[in-house]
Amino acid sequence: MFLLTIIQWGNSASKDRVARAKLLLDESIQRYKDGDIRCKPSNVTFNVAAESIASSNDEDSETKVLALYKTMEEIGCEPNLISFNIQ
Repeated sequence: MFLLTIIQWGNSASKDRVARAKLLLDESIQRYKDGDIRCKPSNVTFNVAAESIASSNDEDSETKVLALYKTMEEIGCEPNLISFNIQ
């Protein structure tokens, strides 16, 4: 459920797409940390959020994407080739 919704918001034309995608990703991470293994974000989920952030006009997008990868690794989700090619 989270993946599809994050993809929808991450790829939308809405001005708040990044905030909404990040909010959903954060909720998914929190649920996973609270014990719901069904909510563990995959590298696809993180990549969609990272692409959304990277393609925004945010001056701090690079720092935010790097922080996202740190979180990704903290929960045991390995970045892949796509992760490192997001610009």
